[in-house]
Amino acid sequence: MLIEGLKVVRLSRYSDFAGNGSGFCMDYEGRQILITARHVVYDSENKLQRQVYIDQGESVSFQITDSIEPGGDIIGLYLDRHVDVESMEIAPRFYDSNYGEEIYCLGFPYIFPEPYRSPNSGWPLPVIKKGIISYIGIESFHIDCMAVQGMSGGPVIMKHPDEYFEVIGIVSNGGAYHLYDSRNKELMSQYYVKSQSDTVECLPMSLLVEELLAH
Repeated sequence: MLIEGLKVVRLSRYSDFAGNGSGFCMDYEGRQILITARHVVYDSENKLQRQVYIDQGESVSFQITDSIEPGGDIIGLYLDRHVDVESMEIAPRFYDSNYGEEIYCLGFPYIFPEPYRSPNSGWPLPVIKKGIISYIGIESFHIDCMAVQGMSGGPVIMKHPDEYFEVIGIVSNGGAYHLYDSRNKELMSQYYVKSQSDTVECLPMSLLVEELLAH
């Protein structure tokens, strides 16, 4: 029941899903938007890749025709055709969340080469983790359930007291895997500090919603 009406997808800039991330689709004013983390679809030169691959039982390529970028590590993508997933039935949350509220994050851990396979390789349903909001900043919040590489861009959802669910944000990073990036010591140091807090940084859905409403 938790994921009914919410379709989370595995996506990547590569057809073999090397370096995959997660995302989810919603409908807004008759158009479908794929929401994910910005770093999932930008390359090392900070350029938006115009082609993205989505796992639909097989690797299916889509062209990015337009994007909504409110700033930070969250992005909405318009694609050249409809992704064959269910419509979004879980509303975005417009108001602030509070410390200690229970949340769930959903996503697809990175597909490692054989024999080190992720737990849901080839499976259409995402991994679900449960935690609480442990820190609220000006433009981000942290949760205490550790996400892993591949879950970036997946939704963070919360159960409303009236028994329905809301998307409150997306997973941005957990940081631990960046410790092994010897190519960028500044980045490595930055994420090392974040990883020591044992929390995952997330971007609020309200950032994207406000940008949508402005258009």
